[in-house]
Amino acid sequence: MARINEYMGADTSSSPSPSIWGNCIPLDDERAGYVYEDHFLGPFDPTTTTGWTITQEASGLLELFDYAGGALNVSSNGHNAAHDGINAQLLDSTGGENWLCADGKELWFEARIKVNDESDEFYIGLCDRETDIIEQTSGMLDSTARNMIGFYTDAGTTATYLEFISAKAGSADADADVGSGATIADVTWIKVGFRVYYDEGQLKVVPYINGTKLTAKEVTDTDDIPITVDTGEMALSFVAQVAATGANAELYVDWVRIASTY
Repeated sequence: MARINEYMGADTSSSPSPSIWGNCIPLDDERAGYVYEDHFLGPFDPTTTTGWTITQEASGLLELFDYAGGALNVSSNGHNAAHDGINAQLLDSTGGENWLCADGKELWFEARIKVNDESDEFYIGLCDRETDIIEQTSGMLDSTARNMIGFYTDAGTTATYLEFISAKAGSADADADVGSGATIADVTWIKVGFRVYYDEGQLKVVPYINGTKLTAKEVTDTDDIPITVDTGEMALSFVAQVAATGANAELYVDWVRIASTY
């Protein structure tokens, strides 16, 4: 069924960005692909985290956040030693992943998020099944052998900067400065997204910040784009970890939307 009012908003609004979703085929024709969208309105049981596979370092918590319109809180749950926190992935009932950039497919992703402390360690995006997306010993993103596309801050990230990565079986293209500086700030909502699509026969991954297409940061080397069937599948993934002592890492997700063509 067509979603007629999908793009009444603007890239600068809190709703999904028309620049990303304006040509999303599965939104207009469900026969063309599939869409996952969550505004985290509930119900949700933080004691079971149904559907989510979580790995904790000391402690971590997924819970609904008291916010108009719903939100998810991905938190170290008050634990504040270096790299304490949580690694969370939305896997299917068999522990498998649901998203792939295989040849001939197109993929869309966007989430509206904020963090309590941009100097901590966060990941927002897709990744294959992995219990340690950001190392819980070093605080560094682990792209070794990973299939992943997402935004992150880790122990090596310059303050206020946001990084972006696309990796295929460990061959990675990572950009240490996605948006030329202060793209992420404490307790400030931003939208992060990407598209994987073909442009004149060239497969590319293009990141977006607040609906702005970052053409200069696009990935075009297929060695760095996870397209291998049966090994390149990825799951929705969030990480929130403390970078050093004396803090509580919290990632808030207002909504997330992912879509793929068949």
